Amino acid sequence: MAFEIKKGTFSLWHNSFKEKGDLKPDLTGRGKLESGEEVELAVWEKTTKDGSVYYSGSIKAPFHNTKQQSTNEDDEELPF
Repeated sequence: MAFEIKKGTFSLWHNSFKEKGDLKPDLTGRGKLESGEEVELAVWEKTTKDGSVYYSGSIKAPFHNTKQQSTNEDDEELPF
């Protein structure tokens, strides 16, 4: 059985694509609102001027790739 997120919960994972100095989030994950709508989460670890650590994040609708595969047979004949 596949992992399923329950309503009103979320899961976060360390971002394996994060490199030192880049702006990618430190943690990423998915969640489900009480309404059943799925969301994506991104979290950044930040430090205040006095050295205290805190977390900042964003919540958005999941990305769905809307780019469609070409079915035009002429595309197969292109030389590049």
